[in-house]
Amino acid sequence: MADSAWNLALDGRILGGVPVRDNGRMTMVSIGVMGRLLQLKLEHKDDTLLIFYKNNKLQLVNKATAVWLDVQLVPMASAPVFEGGNWWLDSRSAIKILQALYQAAGSAASLSWAGDAVEASSLNKNVKNPEKKQDEAEAAILPASIPVVPSSTPASLVSSGGMRPCELRALRWGRYDDKIRAVFDYQGETEPQSSQTGQNVSIAFTEGSLSKTETLSPFPTDVLIETASSEGKYIITLSSIKGGELKVFTLPNPARLVVDIYNPKNEVLPAPVAVSNLKPAPKPVAEQASEPKEPVFVPAKVVPRKSAPLVVIDAGHGGKDPGAVANGYREKDLNLQYARQLAECVKKRGFRVRLTRDTDVYLKLGERTDLANKWEADMFISIHANALPKGRHANGTEIYIMALPTDKDAMELALIENRELTGDNGSESSAQVDKKTKMLLNILGNMQQNAKISDSTEVAEHLFKSGQKQKINMRRVAQAPFFVLRGATMPAVLIETGFLTERSEAKKLATPSFQKQFAEAIAQGVETYFNGR
Repeated sequence: MADSAWNLALDGRILGGVPVRDNGRMTMVSIGVMGRLLQLKLEHKDDTLLIFYKNNKLQLVNKATAVWLDVQLVPMASAPVFEGGNWWLDSRSAIKILQALYQAAGSAASLSWAGDAVEASSLNKNVKNPEKKQDEAEAAILPASIPVVPSSTPASLVSSGGMRPCELRALRWGRYDDKIRAVFDYQGETEPQSSQTGQNVSIAFTEGSLSKTETLSPFPTDVLIETASSEGKYIITLSSIKGGELKVFTLPNPARLVVDIYNPKNEVLPAPVAVSNLKPAPKPVAEQASEPKEPVFVPAKVVPRKSAPLVVIDAGHGGKDPGAVANGYREKDLNLQYARQLAECVKKRGFRVRLTRDTDVYLKLGERTDLANKWEADMFISIHANALPKGRHANGTEIYIMALPTDKDAMELALIENRELTGDNGSESSAQVDKKTKMLLNILGNMQQNAKISDSTEVAEHLFKSGQKQKINMRRVAQAPFFVLRGATMPAVLIETGFLTERSEAKKLATPSFQKQFAEAIAQGVETYFNGR
């Protein structure tokens, strides 16, 4: 299925050829072959491809326009597709995510395309039949190496999709004790042009642009971002809102332009944190001695409000929707009991609390987060109880955030919970709702909520660790596309307290003493999350 092949280069050294095909809109490459040439570990599980380097992991989901790098969601220009025994991805995204994997592991290695390798006729023998058995499909991820034909274009001057002068690749942010730093990663033979006037600096690039997500300032009270296009150039202007001094300079290996926005005199910033709109470029081989190293990239912290944070607690299901029913218990009843207990425990710790429902009433899934948004909540927690089909067994608490599914079980749970929209409880058929749920996979890849996903992950981890300390059987933190979390503008998690289909666990979930123990554990996690901000 390949049209030709491109040479893949690592730090300017050509490793071998990668199958390439043109889908009319962009050039697709075999990321499985790239992984083999880089000697990375690959695992193919159903509709997921896992790529490992040291202790870090990439997770690609078939036809989902985002990839998980460990716990961070990274958007891509297109969705990967598994066809003909190969995982195909657009050439730019393939370089971007593998480069990010190296960066996450602390490697300064640089990946690039280095010209054409061989004709398609040489590749066909390496492409597996998509109708072969699963074991053959898995083996096809790692086909034999493709012979290399030297390119006339030096690897150092070839980027994914070809050389482009002064092309903007990413914008990254960091916060230090005395300043905020913006780092523009670019690629090309020339440097970007910059001009500075007072507390404003404008940078002009020949190629590239930022999405709406990437033009949102992670520090809105300190830095303003404006973009414009003029005379074939893409211009970004940064302004110091508080009037601090600006310094602009470039660094090599890899090429990047740095803007430091210093604190105004007599002002001290909070403890250093950092945020990345896109995954950072590889670390330079050698930093200039006078410049501090760039920080570890973690989610940016939100400026705390003067009043106590508001936690909105949502008791899942209710009214005409009983939720799961098993072993003599209805999920909607237990959810409300847990929500009330949790509300009391959170209040005792000095936080404001509101319930989406405090009685046995029915709320549509969208209405729940609408209320949280209307109330300007700082955290949204939806309480549910789990269930499994007959013959399957599991126990323990699971915490979910809305993101690409961790595995098939996570996806199936999301499908079940989202079917609240069907039948008597909604206006759409089960098939329609299932289709919408799966559509969320693509929405997640492009949605402008990367910071919220990171914050939601952080909340989930705090709740999970607190539950473990309180001897709660915490099963896992996972991701799945839950409609009840969609649209929340604050960190949002869904807690499955336990499995109603397990007789012993159902009995425990209905016990007031366990409900109180569980609520105390979750409330403690809420407190440690907010105190850590």
